[in-house]
Amino acid sequence: MNKIHGLFIILLFVIRTYLNTATLGYCQTIEANTSEDDYSKYVPIGDVLPEVTAKSAIVIEASTGKILYGRNIDTMHYLASTTKAMTLLVALEYGNPTDIVAVSNKAANMEGSTVWLEYDEKVKLQDLLYGMMLVSGNDAAEAIAEHISGNSSRFAELMTKKAHEIGAEHTNFCNPSGLLNPMHYTTARDMAMITAYGYNNPEKNAQDAADRFH
Repeated sequence: MNKIHGLFIILLFVIRTYLNTATLGYCQTIEANTSEDDYSKYVPIGDVLPEVTAKSAIVIEASTGKILYGRNIDTMHYLASTTKAMTLLVALEYGNPTDIVAVSNKAANMEGSTVWLEYDEKVKLQDLLYGMMLVSGNDAAEAIAEHISGNSSRFAELMTKKAHEIGAEHTNFCNPSGLLNPMHYTTARDMAMITAYGYNNPEKNAQDAADRFH
């Protein structure tokens, strides 16, 4: 936090994929929609930052939660890799950075971005957290989830529980990496709460959850 101004701003949270359904329920894998979109149609009249290409955006003062700017902040969207902010928070709460994690076959073969983990490789939890946050490693996220909860589904339940405890009640997680799923969603307001929580808990180094997504 800036010592002069005592103000930490969570910068614009840009969400690029729209979620049409928002009812809590089971999780299932779906294919990603990669079609282009015209973001101008989501800009309300009087928006002070019309040039921002986002369907939803928010700027808050992290220390107080005061909203300084918002656009469609309660519209539900897919999380994508911003998911990993909550994966980090839950891993720090339930795990020990010095834990040794054995990489499963499932983790080693996760789709999407990767840190190229190998099956049965032994890695410190701390190193997996760095790999997940620095290069958005889906394999690292999966290995972390399995280490903490036995499987990614149970870990996702912990993620959702933690989000609701923070106040992010319109958020639901199905996996630790952000793979596309109709029941895996959040809002700009909720994501701001989650990242602010991470920043405001330096005793667990959880501020990294906010810093990595700026």
